Amino acid sequence: MFVCHHYDQEPTNTQARVDDQFNKFKLYINTFIGGTRKNNTIVKDAFESVIPSDKFFYLLEIIKESSPENPFKSSKLRNQLIMQILINTGVRVGAVLKLKVSDLIDDWDNPRFLLTRTPNDPTDPRLERPSNKTKALSVSISSELMKLIKLYIQTVRAENTTAHEHDFVFISEKGTTSGQPLTYKSIHKIVDKFGEALGIKLHPHKLRHKWNEVFEDKAREHGLTPEKIEDLRKYAMGWVEDSKIASVYNEYQLAVTVADISARTQSQTVPRLGGGHES
Repeated sequence: MFVCHHYDQEPTNTQARVDDQFNKFKLYINTFIGGTRKNNTIVKDAFESVIPSDKFFYLLEIIKESSPENPFKSSKLRNQLIMQILINTGVRVGAVLKLKVSDLIDDWDNPRFLLTRTPNDPTDPRLERPSNKTKALSVSISSELMKLIKLYIQTVRAENTTAHEHDFVFISEKGTTSGQPLTYKSIHKIVDKFGEALGIKLHPHKLRHKWNEVFEDKAREHGLTPEKIEDLRKYAMGWVEDSKIASVYNEYQLAVTVADISARTQSQTVPRLGGGHES
């Protein structure tokens, strides 16, 4: 705070002293962080997918409004749409909460929605206004998903008069907040309940991780190079060009690739046991 607000106004000798103190502080912080990493005794299994495949496929079924296994008694269409957007696009919860009717682009060839950055939106009545941490971008969705979103807007949302006072897509459908834009707490409850139905702890960010796993598989099937996959991932996630977070999301795929290469190498170097003998 001193550097930002007062540094330039101080004499040279004071600036030099501040620089020295600040550099010592950074060294202390970095040393402390390094020490905590060394003391970390918890080992994460890199081969463990963030959501096991069998659980993931079951999730895709029970989120459907028509599924007899759907754990909700009401708001099924809204909840299905929220889960589909999180699963199919990998966007954060904030992007779903900020989605407006005017952000939807129903292009026949490329249906999509605009992911905007408006942290101080004066039209947002929520106490905790959602934010978009990534850069603004256009997010493509399937034509089927766009049709369902429009169906929800033209039926459930249109029938709630309070919802006509704002442009946000997803609304609370009961209680004193009926018609108001949905909140962070509400979406987390939706995801939690689906997790309970799966028998696992489910969090919106896990869906973002799973999207990256699926994206990596599909990109490899198309024969894309690692560099091209990285560029596409950064664009889809809204990350800046020098972002290193892709490696965090892709840890599972990296582990699988390393294991595959290692297994092939070992099969060539380890002698076969049993069977015939060399003459």
